[in-house]
Amino acid sequence: KVWDVDHLTHKGPIQDCDFSPFHDNIIATCSTDGTIKSFVIPDGTMEAPIKECDFDLIGHQKKVSVFKWNPTVE
Repeated sequence: KVWDVDHLTHKGPIQDCDFSPFHDNIIATCSTDGTIKSFVIPDGTMEAPIKECDFDLIGHQKKVSVFKWNPTVE
């Protein structure tokens, strides 16, 4: 694995991920734990795992299976 956020931030398995259409180094993940989390991937070579997310969307009562960025709004 190049990077692994599953065991560091989500309490359940990651179901989907999507890179930002406006920022190549931002990715969001969604999980069976009902959360959506966004991560900034550092420029250059990663030397350590990503240990925290940049934002955390909570409140879903059930698992979140699919995530897609809005392709027209930055």
